[in-house]
Amino acid sequence: MTKLAQVLATAVWARGLTPEERGWMERHPVAGVELLKEVEFPGDVLPMIRGHHERYDGHGYPDRLAGEDIPLAARILCVADVFDALTSDRPYRKAFATPDALRMMQADTGRAFDPNVLGAFMRIVHKLPGMTPAAPQDPAQSAPKLALSA
Repeated sequence: MTKLAQVLATAVWARGLTPEERGWMERHPVAGVELLKEVEFPGDVLPMIRGHHERYDGHGYPDRLAGEDIPLAARILCVADVFDALTSDRPYRKAFATPDALRMMQADTGRAFDPNVLGAFMRIVHKLPGMTPAAPQDPAQSAPKLALSA
């Protein structure tokens, strides 16, 4: 079953999502909230789950929140989630090297990511053993742009 899922995911990624498929995908934060609303957590995690695909520029989903209107925990989870996605193998691509992933994320500062949250994340990552700051690059020669949402 896993192999079938990988083949299907690769095929969908290659052709792109249909509007109907994109609509289903964009409903997953709300579905996550519905699934977990009766579960007791030490804190209120539901706004973080609902808002982790919001974009700092307001072009995310599900609520099209922008800037400080996005809960801080959701802005933090967004950075962690994207970094994990970029640095993990996917059925349709190999993982990006950490410096490349960081450059890609830096290129979306202020659009996808809260500049303060991403800045704090970068400072922490650069303190890890073996990490050096991602050197700014000419945008025309940088890693591929992120396609977080339209």
